[in-house]
Amino acid sequence: MKTKNFVLAMVLLFSTLGVFGQSKLTPKQILKKNYQPVVTFIHDNEPVPDQFPSYPSGIQGLYKDIVNKLVYPRNALKERVAGKVVVSFVVETDGSVGQVQVVKSVSKLLDDEAIWLVKHLKPWVPGYKDGKPVDVSYNLPIDFRIPKKYATPF
Repeated sequence: MKTKNFVLAMVLLFSTLGVFGQSKLTPKQILKKNYQPVVTFIHDNEPVPDQFPSYPSGIQGLYKDIVNKLVYPRNALKERVAGKVVVSFVVETDGSVGQVQVVKSVSKLLDDEAIWLVKHLKPWVPGYKDGKPVDVSYNLPIDFRIPKKYATPF
């Protein structure tokens, strides 16, 4: 069982790689929104996008959506489980989030919540390389902290 809105989420680090594809968003749709690119670290052998993917309302919108949607698993609260789960995902060429997986685990309870959160993010504006949309991979740390309200065991 899960309890709503009992945690602060922190997003610390992003990393990236690219693959080509086709976007469902038109340039006109993109210009009408206030998107802010989410810049990442690039590895030596990966192509650098000309334009990084953007999240609605920028990085602050990403933080807000994570905090608002995060549900601290009730059993994790009971078991006093806390820590940082790192989730890897790809912002695909149509702006959707795919290939979600845990790259640093804390517990199955927190891992499952972190995966659910990332899968339910709003669509992104994809990254572009040479005028074509590209897939871009990110690592997203999500910090699960037991709220002060539950600092003492149940």
